[in-house]
Parts: sequence; C-alpha cells; structure tokens
Amino acid sequence: MRASLVVFLLGCSPAPVRLAVDVGGVPRALDAFPRIVCGDVDAAPADPVAPQTPQSPEVRAAVDATRAPLEEALRSRDEAALKAAVCQLRTSLGRWRGVPDAVASYTPVGPEALPTDDAVRVVEQALSAQLGREVWHTQPSTSGADVHRPLRDVCELARTEALGIALVPARRAEIERSLRVGLSWLLAVQRPDGLFPFPDLEDEFEADRAACERRSGAERAECERSLAGNPARLVKGIKQAIVDRGAPLDEFFRDGWFIKDPLPNGNDGGLQFDNGVCGEALLIAGVVLDDPALVSAARRAATWARAQALAPNWNYNAFSVRLMAWQALVDGDAGLGEAALDKAWWGILPGQLANGRWVDGHNARVVYHVILTASLAPLLPHAGERRTAITSALEAALASYADELAAAKGTAGDDRGIRALVETAATRPLADGERAALDRLRRNAISTSGPRVSSVVDLLLAERRAHPLVNRLSSALDR
Repeated sequence: MRASLVVFLLGCSPAPVRLAVDVGGVPRALDAFPRIVCGDVDAAPADPVAPQTPQSPEVRAAVDATRAPLEEALRSRDEAALKAAVCQLRTSLGRWRGVPDAVASYTPVGPEALPTDDAVRVVEQALSAQLGREVWHTQPSTSGADVHRPLRDVCELARTEALGIALVPARRAEIERSLRVGLSWLLAVQRPDGLFPFPDLEDEFEADRAACERRSGAERAECERSLAGNPARLVKGIKQAIVDRGAPLDEFFRDGWFIKDPLPNGNDGGLQFDNGVCGEALLIAGVVLDDPALVSAARRAATWARAQALAPNWNYNAFSVRLMAWQALVDGDAGLGEAALDKAWWGILPGQLANGRWVDGHNARVVYHVILTASLAPLLPHAGERRTAITSALEAALASYADELAAAKGTAGDDRGIRALVETAATRPLADGERAALDRLRRNAISTSGPRVSSVVDLLLAERRAHPLVNRLSSALDR
C-alpha cells in the first residue's frame, strides 16, 4: 500500500516518474550499529543488481527457506538464533541485499516553497472545502461488509483534520463538528480487544483484478502493478491458509472484518498496519481535543499492539512500535515505552544493513523504508542505554533516504518521510543531507494549488513549534 495519502482534493502536482535509482548507500561506521553484524557476508557485492531486478529461482528458494528460522528466532527472542537467521538471509540474498524489489515513483521537485503563513492559508482553504464530504458521512454501518477501503485511509484523514485544528484554531468548531462524526464511527468499529481491524476486501480485489484483465498493453501493466500493491490481495491467501489448516474462518473473520492474524507462530503482522495508523490518529485527536475517551481508545490499540508477536516483515512491527512509543510519551508510561523499545530491538533493527537500508527487497522499497525510519525518533525518550543504537539506526536510515532523493532529483514516500525528518529535527539538528531532503519534500508538499500530502500539516505545525506530539518529544529529551 502506498504510504502517502492524498487527503486533499484541491491540489495538483507534477506527474510522478519511475526511475531506477541506485539506493545502495555507503556502509556507515556508527556506534552500536548495525544491530546484527555478519562479518564477510556484509561486504558490498562487487556486482550489485539494479532495483527491481528479478531474483533467480535459486535465490528465491534460499530466501524462502530462511523465513521459518527467522520467525522462530523472533518468537523465542534467542539472540544467537536471530543472528544465525539474519545472517543466513543476507547470505541467501547475496547481490540482492538491500535492493528494492520495485522501482519507486518520484515526483520532480517543485518550485520554491511557499512561506509558512501562505501555506497555512492554503491548508485552511483545503480543510474547509472537504468538511462534510469525508467518507464517514456516507458510511452506512460499522459492518466490514459495508467498508470498501482499509481503515488506514479513514484514519489518516482523521489525523489530518485533528492536526488541522491545532494549525488553524480559529476553525476549530467547524472542523471538530465534521471530525467528531468520523471519530465516533472509528470508536464503534474498534474491537473489544483494542484492535482497529481490516475489512474483508476479497470481493473488491477480485473485481479490480477482473478490471485489469479487460485492459491491454501499458494500461494493463500499470493496473497489475497497482494491484500487486493493493493490501486487499492478501485476504484471499489468508483465508485459504486458514482453510488448509482446518481452522474455522469465523475465528479470524467476523462481521466482514479480519480480526486475528492466522500464522502458526501467532502473527503474520498485517493487522498492525491499520491498527497503528488508527491508534495514532485517535491519540492525536484526543490530545488536540483534550478528550480522555479518544486517548483511552488509542491506549487500547497500543495495548493490542504490545501483545502481538513479532512479524518477519519488519515494517509491520514498525506501526506498533510507533504507536506504543507515542502513547507511552503521552501517558508517561515507562513500561509501555520499554515494550516499544523491545519490539524495535528485536523486530526492526535486526533487518537493517550498514548502509541504513533494510535487507529484503520489500522493506528496501522507499515506501517501507520511510515507515521503518519513522518509528525510530519517537523511541528516543524510552531508549535508555540503547539510545546510541537507536540514534545511529535513525542516522543511517535518513542518510540513505536523503541520498536517494538527491539522486532522483525528486521525492517519494513523502508523507512518512516528512514525519521522520520533522520528528528527528525535534531531537537534534538535521544534517546537511537531511535538511536538503526536507526542503525537497516541503516544496512538493504544498503549492498555491493546494496541499498534495497529509503530512504538510505536521510540517507547518513543526515550523510554528505547535505540533502536539513533536513538542512533547522535544520536551522529553530536554529533561
């Protein structure tokens, strides 16, 4: 699923371009980094492959064989087993270590950025134009059968409107009236265990696939590319796996919602995505509106996230880590902060290479790279003796991202790239490359035509030193 959500309908931007940018990066010598060191296996290959180069069947088979040992090492939190599994994965990938398995779409960098006050006025106009037209105003029920898109989309919009109240307090009453409808609906769909579930989108996916098959040539290729990134594609396979195991479907799917991950080791991890996004949205809304019920709903989502087994897909864990870290900061909950750090220590950092990229082709994609990167800065107040390791991991990840944007002369992964950089800037001065990357992202985030990505609100609030979570992060590290 594409990381950025185009919340506003008024903006327009240059068409994205697909470029096979070399994102290998330079191995970095940083303190307590990387988390796992594999010796000669980590040496840069003499003949690296380009992004999106298909792996040979032999490489794919070798990589697939590492999944079970990795799952078991994550389940048991056995350091020796984890190192063995991670180093075997790096060995199996060979020349494909840290190479994205899909080429990113880069948006060419726009003209000079709007001054903050002008940008705020553009955002205010866009917010006013969308009020009353949000998806929740036409949502007929809380049954998953009536929901045709992942909750992450709804929650990103709710997050943006909540931050919009902080950015434009004069419009609070107007924005809040519309936002409250969406927040009430989200509270109603949250499961008793705290989970914000995923709708059963199998029928929607099958309809999209049939539409692709009716196309031809370049249109069909682009349609199939989009289909491959559609999160709904996973539902049919998950159902089949459940049936093959002889387990009852209603243990995992209920009322049109996917409510429990089914893999034998406890957690495929996919449900952490929407739960993390929605929990963060409710937390921000609760802080901005000073509403304990919303903060409590976010806390329940964080509690669900805390209980989840680690997933071998590193970016799934990142959504839980980020939510838990923010919730711990708002609540002053040291135990939850320690749990977030532990989940990152085992479920995020082991997959990172010395060049800052994550080892497998999926998580090396820029969209997932920035998701992983954005989980790190909120951890710093909870990091304790591991603060140097988290700081180094963040530095390396941002350096790789900044180098990629510079090479592409464009931007990609903008929403979470902006968040990662804004949050990092609250913890320390940005390095030159990081500042240049944030400048590129800002120029592409907003123009006189309107905002292009939702995180422009985060950026403008940070520029005004008024972000309700980022300010807490900065204050916590100043203590």
